[in-house]
Amino acid sequence: MTENFNEMNGKQTADQVRQWIVGVWAPVTGNPNETVEYRADGSVRMGMFGGMLSMDGVYRFVSDDVVEIRWGVSVSDEAEQVIGAINEGLAEMPDASQVRVVQTSILQVAVTETELKTLHLEKERVGHFRRVQ
Repeated sequence: MTENFNEMNGKQTADQVRQWIVGVWAPVTGNPNETVEYRADGSVRMGMFGGMLSMDGVYRFVSDDVVEIRWGVSVSDEAEQVIGAINEGLAEMPDASQVRVVQTSILQVAVTETELKTLHLEKERVGHFRRVQ
């Protein structure tokens, strides 16, 4: 975790976090079309590849500042075979990451009315977003 994330975390009530997360968020750095939209009904949409592709899911708070997102992703048997073949080739490269389909993300969140920071608990990767809607 970074100090920046921890500075913001814990300064909001659980109700504020649940209220303030609803909206459309764009990365502070990076492509502004790659947004994340948290909706009041518990659905979420992430725009990827410059907004050309989106992925939908549902989110729920598992604690005051931790969100679980279940992405609506299904993988066919054929796709699993393709992924397996790609990963076999990648296994021969010492620094290559394996290809996988993410179906669940667990994020620690810190949010204000204008700023959202996320910590992907599995990958230990911090995201920094600003509200656009």
